Amino acid sequence: MAMTPDLLARDRALRTLRQWLTTGRVAAGEFLPAERLLTATLKVPRTALRHALATLEEEGFLHAQGRRRMVRARPGNGGLLGGALVVLSDVGEQRGMDPSTAGATTGITLGALAAADSDGGRSFDAVVGWYRGTMTPADADRLIAAGVRAVIIVPTHQSAATVLAITERLRTAPIAVAVYADPTLVTTVDTVWADHYAGARLLAEHAIAAGLRRLLPVWRDADGTGRWPQERERGIHDALRAAGLNILPRYQPSISLTDSENAASFQAAAATLAGELAAVLTSDEPPDALIGLSDAPAALLTAAVQRFRHFRTPPRIFGYDANGRHHPMTTWAGLLPDLTVDKDNTGIGRTLVRLVRERLAGRGPAGPVQILVAPQLVIPALESTP
Repeated sequence: MAMTPDLLARDRALRTLRQWLTTGRVAAGEFLPAERLLTATLKVPRTALRHALATLEEEGFLHAQGRRRMVRARPGNGGLLGGALVVLSDVGEQRGMDPSTAGATTGITLGALAAADSDGGRSFDAVVGWYRGTMTPADADRLIAAGVRAVIIVPTHQSAATVLAITERLRTAPIAVAVYADPTLVTTVDTVWADHYAGARLLAEHAIAAGLRRLLPVWRDADGTGRWPQERERGIHDALRAAGLNILPRYQPSISLTDSENAASFQAAAATLAGELAAVLTSDEPPDALIGLSDAPAALLTAAVQRFRHFRTPPRIFGYDANGRHHPMTTWAGLLPDLTVDKDNTGIGRTLVRLVRERLAGRGPAGPVQILVAPQLVIPALESTP
């Protein structure tokens, strides 16, 4: 795309102001000159200047105080993030939340931040959680310009191509990088990934040991991307096969199991799902358990089968990633699944931090390290969620 005069002015203003801040031309605690003086000095229109200032505020370089902008204190050398470990995530982290009950990406981010904080600042000048709802390769440029020491990327909604583009740019600088990603998709840097196959197999083996024989996975192909749904289904099938039990074909409802935006739409989806499952649950050989292959389907299944509890014992509901009590769909369901496997989010975060520390210390192999972290089995109490 061609650079218009306005885009050129924005870029010039941003690059110049960032240079001022990272070189100390305007020191921490000082105010930037007024907008009128900045537009004259930088020779850019006020709209371009304000766009650059907003970007620098978002990056944490500036803090607005009324109409003026103060330069934030910057740890270490080279700007706000100089010498820092940055955990780049597209899910906003909330310090103080328990990583064991947070959503997967939030839990991993919190685990990484806690692990990085644990050595009292010996490894990094600062530990920063940077939320970017939409990641772009330009984020790598900002991190390089800021002089960060290490970057951990914890993406949820980003494409593998975007993550690869970011990591390739970061690798041009002396920055240690580790990513929470499928190692078959991100192949050039250190990765940590959950062992989805082992988790689902563990879930199914526990169900079989409890005397359950007919396990029915419930999942739509359209509700998941990547290999993890197939890995989870394969784990269930292999556990059944090893026990000599029949493999029930996966049930695919007509509606999305992941798209509920509020309590009303969730309850409507649960009613529709209950109607579709009625023939299955009232058949001569109903399933002993329904398995939602992620947290949202498990929540919907939990709500749907409650509609059958008055005239027959509903099947057990098993889930994956379904232990997050903070998840709105879990709250709307009012009950937790009977059994779930959850990724060891805190352990994944710790492992990511260990990898970047080892790279900074010059340890580890020449090629990328790929680590699979084992899951953990959770049996929640059947009670209303808080």
